[in-house]
Amino acid sequence: MKGEIISYMSSKKYGFVRGDDNESYFLHISSLIDPSLEPQLVKGVFVEFEPTPTPKGIAAKQVSLYQSYFIKTLSDFIITKHKTPKLGTIEVSHPVVTRFFKCPNEGRNYIKQLAEKADCNAVLNLRYEKQTFAKGNYRYTVHAYKADLAIVTELFPCQSKQNEQESFNEVDKKINHANATIPKLLETENDTRENQLKRGPGLVKVIVALAAVGLVAAMVS
Repeated sequence: MKGEIISYMSSKKYGFVRGDDNESYFLHISSLIDPSLEPQLVKGVFVEFEPTPTPKGIAAKQVSLYQSYFIKTLSDFIITKHKTPKLGTIEVSHPVVTRFFKCPNEGRNYIKQLAEKADCNAVLNLRYEKQTFAKGNYRYTVHAYKADLAIVTELFPCQSKQNEQESFNEVDKKINHANATIPKLLETENDTRENQLKRGPGLVKVIVALAAVGLVAAMVS
C-alpha cells in the first residue's frame, strides 16, 4: 500500500502513516527496510508499506521511501535540560560553562545570548551551578550554567535538488561559524570564571559591575 508520513518522533522512534485508504498506521523504525533513511521520516514524505495486524492494531511494515528532496532548516530555538531535542537532528554541539551571575535569570539569558552569537538554535543539557562565599558573617551565592550549545535542524520535502543543496549549504555555513566561534567564547568564559573565583569576597562587586554594563565585552566580536 502507498501512504504518506503524517508524524514521526525521532526521540521515540515511532510515528504514523496515512494510507491510501485514509486509515492511520503505526510506524516504528524497526519496520523501515533501510534504517539509515530514518532522518527522512518527516511529515509529507510518501512511502510504500505492508499493512500488518498486531496485538495493538494495524501497523505499517516493510516500509520503503519514495525518492524525495528535502530542505534542511533550523528548528525553533529551544532551551532544555535534556541532552537531545524532541524533534530534529543535532548537527553540531559544544559544551560551555558560563561565568557567575548574582541572579540565576541573568545567567540563563546570557547563555541564550552566547548560543545566538554562535548561530546556534539550541541550548541542550542545561545544568545549574552555584557557589557560596562568606566574608565575616556575610554569606552570598552566585550562579552559573553549564550546557551544550547546538545547531538542530529539521527536514521538509521540497521540489528540486537545487533547493535541497542550497539549504544544506546554508546550514553548513552556520555549522562552520559555530565551530569557529564557540571555542573563543568558551575561552573568554573560562578566563572570567577564574578571575571571579580568585577575587573571592570581591566577586559580588565584579558581577554587579558586569551586569551594569550589559556584559558588552563578552558579546562583541
